[in-house]
Parts: sequence; structure tokens; C-alpha cells
Amino acid sequence: MKRKPRVRMHLVDDKQSQLPSVEGILISRRRREYMIAVPRLLVAPGANPAELDSRFLTIPRERVAFYEVL
Repeated sequence: MKRKPRVRMHLVDDKQSQLPSVEGILISRRRREYMIAVPRLLVAPGANPAELDSRFLTIPRERVAFYEVL
């Protein structure tokens, strides 16, 4: 069984302003969205990540500037 990659999604809004990043396990890359399992919110570089109450998070592709595999 292939292991799913742990990623950090760097998000932007409509005006291309920087938003907090999301870290978690990349479950799927669909046409219009990414699905992240066990998501954690990274508000600032070097800050402790905040756990989210959900098990999965769906992020629209247009909100992702880029993502990096950790």
C-alpha cells in the first residue's frame, strides 16, 4: 500500500493576499479541490500549529498558491 504524503498548503485569497497555511495528509487531488486529512492550521511561521476539530478539510484549488511535500 502506498503511503500518502504529508503536505503544507500555502493559501491565498482573491486579492492574492497571504493566508494561514494548512498542514496535513493529502488524501486526494481532484479537479477542483484538494482533500486533507488531520488538518492543522499554521497561523505564522515558527508558531505552534492549531489543531482543527474536523478530520478532513476540503480546499478549493483557486485558494492554493502552492503546496510542499514535507
